[in-house]
Amino acid sequence: MTFEIIRNRFDNKIYCFLVIEDNKDEGPMKGTVKFFDPLKGYGFIKPDDHWKDHFVHRNELVEGVALDQGDRVEFDSERGERGFKAVNVKVIE
Repeated sequence: MTFEIIRNRFDNKIYCFLVIEDNKDEGPMKGTVKFFDPLKGYGFIKPDDHWKDHFVHRNELVEGVALDQGDRVEFDSERGERGFKAVNVKVIE
């Protein structure tokens, strides 16, 4: 994690951002399904080692996987347009 300090040129205020690097070199993450709506096809995963929930869409599930609240999952993390998202999601024991 690193911090970025940026001065806004419009209002001359200084902003500090926490930057979290992607974990692509660290392998898959593990977590618990917090919520998943099969009709709408999306939900959220609470990672074990990360402070921010990850959005998950049915298109990012490994073929044949169905998610339920409380399932333990393994997934890769990517930064999406609105935050972190889980990809290559599979259920683990």
